[in-house]
Amino acid sequence: MEEKIVFLNEEGRPDAEAVMQMMEEKQFSDLRALLSEFPAADIAELFLDIPDEKDPLLFRILPKE
Repeated sequence: MEEKIVFLNEEGRPDAEAVMQMMEEKQFSDLRALLSEFPAADIAELFLDIPDEKDPLLFRILPKE
């Protein structure tokens, strides 16, 4: 049975560890769809919570709108 990823942290924002796990598992379409539900401020916070080397990948995954 596949393990379910908990996407939200205690504050109701995207969890950095879950986002990184989804990037490692190449779940880019699913991650883009999930991130599109959040305001820019929550997504900006992700850039502070993930390692700097992951920033370009996260930026490319983000919805263009």
